[in-house]
Amino acid sequence: MRIRNFTLKSIENTYLILITLGYFLFPWKLNQGIALIGMGLLLWLINNFKNPDLKSLIKDPLVILILLFLSLCILHIKEIPGNGATSVADSISRYYKYFFSVLAVGAMTDTRLRNYSVRAYFISVLLIIVSMHLNIFWNLPWSNTTTKGWGNDQTVVGDYITQNLFTCLFVILAIDSFIKSTKQHQKIFFIIAALLGTHAILFLSIGRTGYVLLTVSLGAYALWAIQSKLKWLVLIGLAGVVSLAIYSSDHASQRVRLAMTEATNAVDSIKNDKVPDLTSIGARIYMWDQSLNIVSQRPIFGWGIGSYPQRWCTTVPEVWCNESAKYHPHNQYLMFWIELGFPGVILYLAIMFYLSRTGMKDKKHGGALVSLVAILFIDSFINSPLYVRREYQFFLLCIPLMYSFAMPKLITKKSTIS
Repeated sequence: MRIRNFTLKSIENTYLILITLGYFLFPWKLNQGIALIGMGLLLWLINNFKNPDLKSLIKDPLVILILLFLSLCILHIKEIPGNGATSVADSISRYYKYFFSVLAVGAMTDTRLRNYSVRAYFISVLLIIVSMHLNIFWNLPWSNTTTKGWGNDQTVVGDYITQNLFTCLFVILAIDSFIKSTKQHQKIFFIIAALLGTHAILFLSIGRTGYVLLTVSLGAYALWAIQSKLKWLVLIGLAGVVSLAIYSSDHASQRVRLAMTEATNAVDSIKNDKVPDLTSIGARIYMWDQSLNIVSQRPIFGWGIGSYPQRWCTTVPEVWCNESAKYHPHNQYLMFWIELGFPGVILYLAIMFYLSRTGMKDKKHGGALVSLVAILFIDSFINSPLYVRREYQFFLLCIPLMYSFAMPKLITKKSTIS
């Protein structure tokens, strides 16, 4: 009996360490962090395989919705002509990882694990934000950017869009911790952290997506936190403050004006039956327009997972069958609609609706979840966050973590050993 308990305790400590290290590492080294978390979750499953609480996991509404979505993906595995097999394999390599989100929902019922994981993530992103500010004065050897000075893009790891995603959640966690902290020095630390994160997005990044998602995440958190009827005035004021901050940044305001120009030119080109220029916003508008044409041909059942590249390249002029446009339409709703049909879109919306409703009902711990779902909801209109590698891994890892703080009938435990 002692040997068995020692073995179980060793496994438990091992998965605690692996998952915690994984959450610290994945913002910096995505593949290594994901590998550690994956191994940790498998060890958690082995350690809890005979645990009666595991049966209750299958009854969790989020788990049911994810499993239904996975079942729909399996039903939509079809043979696609040409190089379609590669696209199908690429999609499968993404969708099967949803299963690890199910395991994460179960693993995060361990109070210690979810607390360790969120702290590890927070510290990791804090180091990224500090590095962004140090980049202003020095070329850091671990940073992607080598251009010093204020107002320049100071991306440290990966791409600026995903780095801004990390930072948006970080800002919300900092604000949430500031509100909940009881000690003055903690409040000072967390408010400084939130301000640094906000400054990093607005003044040290070229990402317009970051400006939008920061505003959305702050607005969603305010909507959750403020009980007064004046909450809408607060939201309007918040939007005004962010707009003023963007206006005060020459780089940010230039990027916003450029986006408006690109959008206007793209819409005019499409109205005149011309192919728009390949700009960031113009390309998106053209991809959405042509993707709707693809959807209209099979709106109910879709074309099957991995079908988007093949359908796209047979629909548009050859010049648009390029690396920037042929893999996903920069709109997650359209991508699911093309590949999984209307049921895929409904399931995706159902998952987000359930998560946001769960967060809104928990007035103590649900704020970060509400903000994260709002980020996913808006990001899905302008990107494909559950297809792009760094983005979808972020959401698959962070949604179960934030959900664990607000999930209904939460079974909390300090140890699997009694």
